[in-house]
Formats: sequence, C-alpha cells, structure tokens
Amino acid sequence: METGARPKAPARASGATVYAVSEVLDAMTRKLLHALIPAGAVTAAAFVLIGFRASGQDGPWNHRVLLARSQDGLHWTLDPEVLVERASVPELFLGPDGRLILLFVDASGSNERIGAMLQDQDGSWTRGETNLRGVDPNVVRLNDGSYRAYVKTGLKGAIAAYSSEDGLRWRELGEVFQDPRYPQVTDPDVFETPAGWVMLLSLGPRLLRCTSQDGLHFVTDGTVLDLGGSVSDTVPVPGGWRTFFHVNADPKTGTRMRIRSAFTADARTWQVEEGDRLVAPDAGAGSLGVADPAPVPLPDGSWVMAVKSFIDPPKYSPRPPEPPLPPVMGGIETHRVESATSQDGLSWVRDEGVRVARASVPAAINDRDERILLYYVRPPDEPGKPETVACSVSYDGLRFEPEPAFRIEGLSTLKAVDPSITRDDDGKFRLYYLASNHWGDPAGGPNPHAIHMAVSGDGIRFQEIGPVFQYPDLVDPDVFRFRGEWWMYVFARDATIIARSPNGADFTYEGRLPLMGWGTTAPLLLPDGRLRLYAFDQRMPAGNAVRSFLSDDGFHWSLEEGDRLRAGPDEQITDPFVVPWRGGLQDVFQGDLRQSPRSGARPLASGTAALHAASQIGPQPLAPWRMTLFSLSRRGRNENSR
Repeated sequence: METGARPKAPARASGATVYAVSEVLDAMTRKLLHALIPAGAVTAAAFVLIGFRASGQDGPWNHRVLLARSQDGLHWTLDPEVLVERASVPELFLGPDGRLILLFVDASGSNERIGAMLQDQDGSWTRGETNLRGVDPNVVRLNDGSYRAYVKTGLKGAIAAYSSEDGLRWRELGEVFQDPRYPQVTDPDVFETPAGWVMLLSLGPRLLRCTSQDGLHFVTDGTVLDLGGSVSDTVPVPGGWRTFFHVNADPKTGTRMRIRSAFTADARTWQVEEGDRLVAPDAGAGSLGVADPAPVPLPDGSWVMAVKSFIDPPKYSPRPPEPPLPPVMGGIETHRVESATSQDGLSWVRDEGVRVARASVPAAINDRDERILLYYVRPPDEPGKPETVACSVSYDGLRFEPEPAFRIEGLSTLKAVDPSITRDDDGKFRLYYLASNHWGDPAGGPNPHAIHMAVSGDGIRFQEIGPVFQYPDLVDPDVFRFRGEWWMYVFARDATIIARSPNGADFTYEGRLPLMGWGTTAPLLLPDGRLRLYAFDQRMPAGNAVRSFLSDDGFHWSLEEGDRLRAGPDEQITDPFVVPWRGGLQDVFQGDLRQSPRSGARPLASGTAALHAASQIGPQPLAPWRMTLFSLSRRGRNENSR
C-alpha cells in the first residue's frame, strides 16, 4: 500500500518552511536556489511545494486500524473503537499462545516502520515490539508452528520473506520475488495449497498471481485476477479458500471503500461471492471507508478481522491531463471481422484480409457444410437510425457477402444487438440477442435488460418469440447446448454469469462464471465429452492474448498451457469464436485498427459472441479449425465498446 514518506507540513511561512524544503531538495539544488533567488522568494517557493504534498496525498499517517467481527466469515460488524491511530495495512494472526498479534505500518513517529499490538488475556490491547522490516506485512503459520512473513521491500516491487518462532522476533530469509515487468506491485497475500504456494500481489485495483513450490522462490506467468478490488488476504475455508479484498471508492457514485470476497477451489480461478462483507458505517471512526482486510478464523468458529479506515477524508493528487488523441471515428464504424485457422485447435494462424468491415460482436454457424452464416452488429446506414443485427453469408469460409433478405419480423424493441446463433432439435435456427429500446449504448439502458429469441427455418428470415431471460445490466449473450440442457453465458455489469434452461425458452440464473478478467465465447464440445472455452484477456488494452480453458461440467475451468493467439502491439483481440467447416473448424473475429476502449467504458465485448456449431451437433474432428476475433488498436478511444 502507501509507502511514501510522511510530508512535513509548514508550521509557518518562515525559516521553518525553508528547512522543510531543504530536506526534500538535494544539496546542489539548495545552493543554486540560495545563490539565484532571494531568501523571501525561496521561502515562498518552499511553502508552495510542501503545502502541495500535504494536501495532495494520502498515506499511513492518515489511517487508523479497527476490528470487525463475524460468526460465519460472511456477515461482519465493525467495532466502534479505534485500535490504533496513524496505522495502515494491518496483518492479524494468532500467536503461539492463542492470543492475537497485530502487525501494521506504523506512521506515528518521524519514520514509518512496522509496529505491533498484542492482545492481553482480558481482551485489551497493548503495544509490542517487533524487528520486522519492510511494509505491507503478510504472515503465514507453517506446519511446524513457526511463522513466515512476507513484506514489500524497496521501490521496484521486490518481496522479501522473514522467519519467526513467536511472530515478533524475525530472521530475514531474503528476497522471494521481483519481476522487472511489475515494479509497482504491493501487498503480498501468500497461502499454501496441496499443489504449491500461491502469492497474490496488488497491481493497482487487480491482483497478480504468482506461484512457488517452496514458498521462497515465486514466479508469475502474468495471470492477473480482476475481482473488482485488491489488497487481499486469503484464508482456508471448507472446499477451498476465501480471498478478502477491498473495493476502491467511486467519487462519481459516492460509494466508499468496502470489503468483498471471492472463493476459489483450486487457487487458479476465483468466483466473486455475492454482496459486500463489510461496508463503512454512516458515522463513527470507520465512516470514511474500510479497506486492507486481515481476517482470522478463531478456534470457537467465529471470526475477527482488522481493517484500515481514515482519520480525515483521503485526498489524492490529481492525475495529469492525458495528451490529446487524434480524431478517429467512434464505435462500430471502425470494427471489423477477421479470421484465423488451426490444424489442432491450439496453434492458430491469422488469415489474410477482412471478412466483414464495419461489423461488431460476431456470431457464426455452419449450415450443413454448405455455407457459413455470420451474424453481427452493424452501424446504421443513415443518420437517425439505430445499430442492428445483420447477416453475411460465405460459401468458402473466407468471402462473405451481405444477406439483404435478413430480418427479424415482429421485433418488439427499437433494436436487436449482440447476436448468438444456434439450432434446435428440429433443425430450426434460434437467434438470441439483447433487445433494447435505448437510443444510446444498450448497455446503459434501463434495467432489467432482456435477452430475446427469434426462430427461422432458413437462418435468414426470423420471427421473434419474445424474452427468455431478464437480469440487470445484461449484454452479449451466448447460448449453447450441453448434456441435454440449454446454457447461456452472458455478461452482467462486471462478470459473465451462467443461466440454464430445459427448453431454451426460459432461462434461470445459476451463478457467475469463475473466469474474471476473461471475455468468453460459447465453449466447444470435444470428442472426449469435455468443453473447450476460448477466451480473450480483457485486462490488456493492446497486445492481449487469446487462451483456452477446459471443463467437465461447464462451471469449473482449468487453463490450458500457452496462447492460442497474441494480438499485435497496436490492437486488442476479442470474441474468439470457433466453428467447424468442411471437416475442420473456422474462427471469425471483429477488429478495429484505430481504437481502444475508453477508461470507464464497459469491458469490450465481454460475455461472448455466439454458439459453436460443434456444441450443437456433437463432437467434431479437430482439424483444421477457424476462429473469429475482435481487435482494437491503442490509438483512439471507443465510445461504444461493442
């Protein structure tokens, strides 16, 4: 967390202020100032400099630590009393005698250091002494009863480990992680699993996953978890582990920092749990927000958690203005559909050329190996008209022609977007789509959002049936059949959710897909009965990867080794969608070579494109394959992230 030195506020506009700035400036700069600028002017300049730091930053000197309590680890109540002032990044654990020990970044003195508090037999707390160095402490108790602490050290993202028998007196073990790609990581969160050790490091509002076989040498493959927050602390619970983390405040909505949690059964993929674990009260010592959770399950089955809050409202330095961007066309006008081919479904090569220009959110289906029907969102042909679903047809898998006869008769809303296409047992085509009356981006329309279905005998002329699923903030549905049921993966605000139906006409919410940070498409049914899911990394605005996951049940997924595709440095690949084609498989994709997602816009095409025909008609041979993708460059901003 915050590790900067506490700024010295000027006591008065006098020599004291000049002395304060002399601690910031190097000796050569001071000599130059005194030689070139009169003393009064130096004083004024010093006052501005120090005053700006004091009013423009937040840090441990403005933090306090409180305790919260729970009976089940899910529902928490904050104690009204402050445990320690001018303290941050708490770490709470049970000492050898069963009493609680609190370590924290102590900013009560002139220099920040790690401080300690000890719980007495009567439940009160007293200050203790510790020689642990660094900041952002995290403590793990080993099987032999000893303790291991992980701390951030230095300014380049290094993590060091210490060993202790009592949790207070520590022996340094050395550096356990440093990766030059991630110099900004903070707040280690380490836990042991049967498969090895896992360390989560905070990378802004996300978490970088690292692994180790011995807990002393960590590496990362670059996996970043986007759970909605960071500064985590993970504890074992029945069936796996629960990761607590804080969610940052949102000045636009007025929400304060709060604590949430996610569950993992394998320490590889996490599912965010519903609701908040702890929110700031309306009044009292924790009313400005709660963050930096440090939960501990107690022997009697109850829980206690140390959290930080704020003494005064936190203030942050304003971001420097971004450089102006060159004017570019916005939205789907600059998106396009491209394709790639593979012999084994794992190694892919991009095809030359563009399949469809001015197209977004593609979904394709193989019509009996005679043609490929490609559905997508196209921009309006004339001003004042909305974007809508369109269709193009190809007889060779590469050259697509618009189908002018395509229509949805009986459309009950202003527009149909984000198509998903599949077939039922009678051979009829089913088109699922987001139905919206909102003139702007449908993602911003009033809730609940609705997914509708239309049916067709030829894949061209559809008749609307009506809504099949409603839920807040839905976009980008993807429907497929698996083990006799109809499944829908659909994006909803900050995650892909799962819904199921016995007939494909009435879906019920089942939960979240535990692949945070990955934009998914419908999975492909493999000959051995497993599902393969192709997904794109939503967290990289350019140069991102398409990877694949395997599942036996559609709920739990394991990552396969290697990249399926890697975007160029000026583009982002999204919506990898695979279809079988004349003994093989094809992948089509949408691309925009001039634009990237705007900060604050909804994740690009998250939640998918459409159903793979292979999952409709059973296992298919695995060579060659073709894939569809969506790509965006970094040189612009995208108002409509579809």
